[in-house]
Amino acid sequence: KIKKPNMAIFFPFGFLSLSLSFLLPSSNAASPFLSQVNVLTQSNFDAVLSQSEDDVPMWLLDFYAPWCGHCKRLAPVLEELVLETDKMAVGTIDATSNRKLADKFKVKGFPTLFFHRNGVTEPYKGSRSKGALVDFAERMAGPPVAEVESMGTFVKGRGV
Repeated sequence: KIKKPNMAIFFPFGFLSLSLSFLLPSSNAASPFLSQVNVLTQSNFDAVLSQSEDDVPMWLLDFYAPWCGHCKRLAPVLEELVLETDKMAVGTIDATSNRKLADKFKVKGFPTLFFHRNGVTEPYKGSRSKGALVDFAERMAGPPVAEVESMGTFVKGRGV
């Protein structure tokens, strides 16, 4: 008869090794900027974007006004976005209390979204749904050129 090992003896050792591996530094650890919606202000905007360039290649920047209904509806979408993808960091800027920063980017309405990568900031004009923002992040994180197998695949992929 084969005797089954006592799992209680093995479990603590497995748990201990798991705990220790969690404490070891990881070379591919995600940036803290990717795990939350980051509040940016005039005083930290340039520093955060330049400091994070090595480990955060892309940012979605949201200029909002606290009284704006559209901004209030977008806020939970941005919260869900950071949980859904680690390809792009999200920063929010209260344009009413950071007027100089809003003026620098010529913000005229709320919410206004920008895409920032490699020191270049461009207006984001796509859909503001979570799915569209996740797709955008994935697409922008991909290669700049993709090989097309056939014209049919290209047309289908472009929605033509």
